[in-house]
Amino acid sequence: MEQKDYYEILSVEEDASQDDIKKSYRRLAKKYHPDANPDNLEAEAQFKDVSEAYDHLGDEEKRNQYDGMRKMGVAGVSPDAFEELFRKAPGSTDADEGSEENDQTQTVVKDSPEGSFFNEFGKAAHEAGNIFSQFFKGDGEAETAGPARGENLQEEIDVFLDEAIKGAKKHIEVKLNQPCPTCSGSGARSGTTSKGCAVCQGLGVVPVSQGGFSLSKSCPLCRGRGKIIQNPCEDCEGRGTVRSIQKLLVPIPAGVEEGQKLKVAGRGRPGIQGGPPGDLILDVHIQDTEEFWREGDTVHSSVTVNVAQAMLGAKVPVKTVDGMLKITIPAGTHHGAKLRIKGHGLFTKNGARGDQVVEVSIHIPTAKTNDQKEVVQDLADEFDLEM
Repeated sequence: MEQKDYYEILSVEEDASQDDIKKSYRRLAKKYHPDANPDNLEAEAQFKDVSEAYDHLGDEEKRNQYDGMRKMGVAGVSPDAFEELFRKAPGSTDADEGSEENDQTQTVVKDSPEGSFFNEFGKAAHEAGNIFSQFFKGDGEAETAGPARGENLQEEIDVFLDEAIKGAKKHIEVKLNQPCPTCSGSGARSGTTSKGCAVCQGLGVVPVSQGGFSLSKSCPLCRGRGKIIQNPCEDCEGRGTVRSIQKLLVPIPAGVEEGQKLKVAGRGRPGIQGGPPGDLILDVHIQDTEEFWREGDTVHSSVTVNVAQAMLGAKVPVKTVDGMLKITIPAGTHHGAKLRIKGHGLFTKNGARGDQVVEVSIHIPTAKTNDQKEVVQDLADEFDLEM
């Protein structure tokens, strides 16, 4: 893609006055005019460049717009060159439309037909190819920016072991930039208007070249809004958004895994110029509790029994992540023994359940009275225990 430097074409400095630009144009136009260079294709091409350069620099408004674009490294590029280069860029309309939704992402709140987070990413890349085809109309006049989808917001959510297995509903708070209620998201003070950005021509993005590819980035002058706010709203200071805390009730599906991503549709950052909001993506972290702790898909817990139960055996109630359950303590169970309850652990990737391992703790009472001490002594003698 060839970029034309109009100042270089007219042989003038960037701070040249309008008189200097006009004088240089007249000199060069006379030099390369077709009448003075019949059948000279090179001179004809230079005459067209000189005329094009003067058309931009000889008009103050066009010159200001050109200067802004020139700072971004994209001035002097023809509409056809833009489209040709962007068709070859990653994410253009000739490229793949993106991958399918990651199998670790599960939609838990779906309030819009936007599709999955990852499909939306692919769709955004696909639609990006249309940006520069809209950058210029047929006569070189820029079009205004259209609505754009808001960015996705990523947060972490802690889920306890029993909640991960049985499912739950969790209250979370998310800090978001919401449209300012005072100016309805325009950023402008009531009763005032904004003007189109001269750098991005109202698009909110400017094309840049990097590594041989044509990319786009947010316009540095208008910060992606496509317009310049001259009288900013007092509440949002021209940003169009205000910080707020959003309280959400998020359903946690049964069997959720560590590291899994949950999507809450439409709860991400607000859209641009009336576009739909992004999604809220929650990274799941499974937390141990005082009663349960995990190791892979195995849930661990403990139970306390008395000496008689440990010696003689008994059925005792044990708390599992699924509720209370009676288990058998075998006769002669020692302190620290581990008993396995099949199918009461975490869900595995194939949908099965791991196990729950219960560690036995034996409570040893203190003999306080003489009678109690005699009983213990008799027991020691009976079992030939050293004292």
